[in-house]
Amino acid sequence: MQLPDDRAALFREHPPEWWGWPWRLPRPLTVTELIAARSLDAPLAALLWLALERRASMLVAAGPNGAGKTVTLSALLEFLPPDIRRVHLRGMAEDFAFVADAEPAHTYLLVNEISDHLPSYLWGRGARRAFELLDDGFGLAGTLHAEGIEDTVEFLRAPPLAVPDHLLARIPLVVTLLMLRRGGAVVRRVAGVHLAELASGSLRYQPLAVWDAARDVHEHDPAPLAARLELTPAALRAAVSARARALDDLVARAPDDVAGLRATVAAFREGAPP
Repeated sequence: MQLPDDRAALFREHPPEWWGWPWRLPRPLTVTELIAARSLDAPLAALLWLALERRASMLVAAGPNGAGKTVTLSALLEFLPPDIRRVHLRGMAEDFAFVADAEPAHTYLLVNEISDHLPSYLWGRGARRAFELLDDGFGLAGTLHAEGIEDTVEFLRAPPLAVPDHLLARIPLVVTLLMLRRGGAVVRRVAGVHLAELASGSLRYQPLAVWDAARDVHEHDPAPLAARLELTPAALRAAVSARARALDDLVARAPDDVAGLRATVAAFREGAPP
């Protein structure tokens, strides 16, 4: 696969096993390309941007292979601050030695997949250890195979993972994807984004966005995320709207412009959006 330099850089930022190589080698996409493909819309991408620039933890789940879990997560990681250290966990070979010299508040753990399918995937004690590090202040993002939010939570609660609810609540965002056929074409959509909340010892997942299949649009209720990001609802709405406008502009001009997307994100980070 021959790629232009800017897109080849998207591969170089992750080890080969992150992409599942050599078994499958996807074309890396930008979040603006995902918007152009209608996988999600600009307001939803902007909300996830706002969360990730505050180092919010996230899981991306889908049932079938090829639904776009890794591609979607990789695109969203562009929104992490540049001073955050990214640590790719090494599946069954991970010994967590990095913890000794890591600054949890400035470290983000990346799990290519939570499963026992391949040695490069994280499972069992290793996966449980990664979740336990959330209590120490580490951020975490990863993918897993599950159909929808209920299946995702059941998967994580069940042995051998048996992740307790207080740790699941430390991963505020769960993004679920679906893949279907429409008119003979494969369609990939963000089915939902849910916010984890632990109240009175009970874990619940509140929808922030849900895909309406009949209208092929995403319905949004971002307000519940405001407190988690330490923002007022008004400030959250303003920040999301500004980022959504910038993303829509990029989609209209050149959705595959990696450099343009990165420049836009940097401008917002510096407080001088274009």
